[in-house]
Amino acid sequence: MNILNEDTIYRINSMSTEKGFDIYEACGYLAGILFAAGLVPQVYKSFKTKNLRDISYGWQFTYLTATTVMVIYGVHKELPAIYIPTFFENLLILSLIIMKIQYHRKEKIRLELEMNDITMDDIKMDDTTINETRMHEKENP
Repeated sequence: MNILNEDTIYRINSMSTEKGFDIYEACGYLAGILFAAGLVPQVYKSFKTKNLRDISYGWQFTYLTATTVMVIYGVHKELPAIYIPTFFENLLILSLIIMKIQYHRKEKIRLELEMNDITMDDIKMDDTTINETRMHEKENP
């Protein structure tokens, strides 16, 4: 039995024009929302654990490039179902990139300090203290 016969297709098409509801547009928005929502658990977990070692920069920058190009395309073609959720995907992937850079930097500093027998409790982890510690280490090797 063919579910998508001519009568069904006609009813779907007429539903979108007669009642002001476009099922295809709704599918586009739903897909966009689900794609963007798919990143939320990863961003949340990364924020809570501060561990992004398993997320590669290659994947992040490829994803960022793809979503940026998709936003450009959606705006050009006037497809809000494409560019609105994709813009939010862009923000989420940017937050992952920023977290990865920030957490990687802090992890690297922590490892350097451990090698010098300095614990994280011995210093306050802010940019000023980190820079002072590095300057002190360079002055007194």
